[in-house]
Amino acid sequence: MTAAFQTLVDALSLGALYALSALGIGLIFGMLRLINFAHAEFITVGIYALVVMSAAWFPAAVLVSVAAVVALALLAERLAFRPVRQAEPATLLVTSFALSYLLQNILIVVFGARPIGLDVLPRLSQPLIVGDVRVPLIHVVTIGVTVGLLGGLALFLRQTRIG
Repeated sequence: MTAAFQTLVDALSLGALYALSALGIGLIFGMLRLINFAHAEFITVGIYALVVMSAAWFPAAVLVSVAAVVALALLAERLAFRPVRQAEPATLLVTSFALSYLLQNILIVVFGARPIGLDVLPRLSQPLIVGDVRVPLIHVVTIGVTVGLLGGLALFLRQTRIG
């Protein structure tokens, strides 16, 4: 029973990350009718910005990370997607693939291909012990943040004129 509960918590945490990524892809497609294959690279740029700012105060590092991703998204839209906005869908698809490939290779040149470990908030790696199950606090936070963001988005889409 303990192994099943542990597996369930691990799966929910990983599924929450996938849900957030899928939500981003779905929102972009829903608004722009663009399948952005560079979506994962945008997330990666945000993580690397967090790595670069890891010595700074955490809220400031998060703001810099978000600003880096927003700046990259605006730059990509302006330089890559806007010139081909009225083109055939296949052209948008190729542009998205090309942007993904370009960003991947820039990240490899700048940061290398080896994984980089980062322990931004060491407290989150502490386990929360429930009976015989040790649940890392990061899993609880991941699930909670995902539920909050999904719920907030659902309310936003249902209750506002924009939605």
